[in-house]
Amino acid sequence: MRQWTVPIGHPHARAISAARINLNLTRRAHATVEGSSTCRPFELAASGAAIVSNPHAGIERWFEPGNELVVVDDTETALATYHELLDDPARRAEMGRRGRQRVESELAWEHQKGAYVAVFDELVGRSSASGRPVVPPQRQPVSERTPVKG
Repeated sequence: MRQWTVPIGHPHARAISAARINLNLTRRAHATVEGSSTCRPFELAASGAAIVSNPHAGIERWFEPGNELVVVDDTETALATYHELLDDPARRAEMGRRGRQRVESELAWEHQKGAYVAVFDELVGRSSASGRPVVPPQRQPVSERTPVKG
């Protein structure tokens, strides 16, 4: 299976990493469907970027708002948040570090592939080796899980 990753030296990855703050704007089609997402918030977090995002149904399943990214409802709040983060490099860096740690510890493919396979198995009616039906795990909001260390 081919890995679809952007090499660290790739201009796209360098641009994301070089930015002090990255904006995540998710189209309504994804933002309003619980648990639906583009890869953008994961790319940004993996790069160690501080993220300002529009509201997104279920984003708390992946990230802890306020600690790993900031969710804003309107332009004025987004601008104020940008100013706050630009004025606080330590907070910006810590937010980026925590987001990257979340991706590395929970959201990278090696942590997610079992859940994806379980969904496909369920859809086609396959069972596990034990003969029991395969049921994908339910993910709790990040705030209810063990916090990222560091």
